[in-house]
Amino acid sequence: MLALTRQELDAYLVRHPTEKTRLRALARQLRDDRDVFARSNMAGHITSSVLVLDATRSNVLLIHHKVYDMWMQPGGHVEADSASLIESGLREVQEETGLAGAATQPLLDGGALDVDTHAIAARPVKGETDHRHHDFLYVAIAHHQFELKPQLDEVNGVGWVRIEDFLAIPGQRMAFVAPKLRRLLADLAQPAAPSTSTALVPPKAKEFDSIVRTAIGRATPGT
Repeated sequence: MLALTRQELDAYLVRHPTEKTRLRALARQLRDDRDVFARSNMAGHITSSVLVLDATRSNVLLIHHKVYDMWMQPGGHVEADSASLIESGLREVQEETGLAGAATQPLLDGGALDVDTHAIAARPVKGETDHRHHDFLYVAIAHHQFELKPQLDEVNGVGWVRIEDFLAIPGQRMAFVAPKLRRLLADLAQPAAPSTSTALVPPKAKEFDSIVRTAIGRATPGT
């Protein structure tokens, strides 16, 4: 996993060479720290998350995180038995939302849309001091119907948010994520095929507009 992640970061920096300074701490840890996946590593550790789009690419699936009290994409810490970061992220999607990884199609050939290092506040109850998360953010499309099943011990809820509202969220990380996602959506653009399914088009997406702008606006989307 360590060698694979090093390769993934190298490939990401080939696509985004101007971000080398932004990701210097992660690159250093991947070179020198074999415990970079361990949650107990307070120097910083790697997480993975996934932006799931509905079949129309008009909405994005978000969770309301209990600890951070905000709406964000599903994701979390990397399990020891994970074969890759995207597999770990899709496992978190299934656990937190009910959407099985087999019902999704990863985009960008399974590569990360964005990689970001951000600060995480101390959690004394967990024995954690201030530290950093190095989050690899992936994108996938949900092609099949599924029932939203929030993991209520971890999240307060799950919901679909209109992609344009998500892209309009302010924040340091979104300054990097939004243009990349817009480019990806433009590349995927094609005449919409008629659809008889409404399961992936949220009937109450509007209810999330003000909540998401307020809640996620307090911090960059991450894990």
